Amino acid sequence: MADQNVSEAAWTLITSFQEANQAVAEYLVSARERNRKLAKRFFTEVIKVLKANQAAAQGLVATQESGGKHACLAAGVRPADQEAARSPPDELAHRRSCRDRV
Repeated sequence: MADQNVSEAAWTLITSFQEANQAVAEYLVSARERNRKLAKRFFTEVIKVLKANQAAAQGLVATQESGGKHACLAAGVRPADQEAARSPPDELAHRRSCRDRV
């Protein structure tokens, strides 16, 4: 009788471990699926933002190439400043201009 009780207790313990393992496995599978969907949605949104930024940048470049000179003049940007913006920075000239402003 005692052997039967021990055997039943062991069987109950094994069954509870199996059920717990099954629950953990199901949770891990569902977590993996949620993470996959989240990653897919994240990268899809990032690609949309990058494409929108690219389109905006292309629009700005096209505007600058087609009428940038007129747009700069309308905004009050002098031709010398436009040229300075296009040329690489000259550290000495930059220091001089900053010193002259003071």
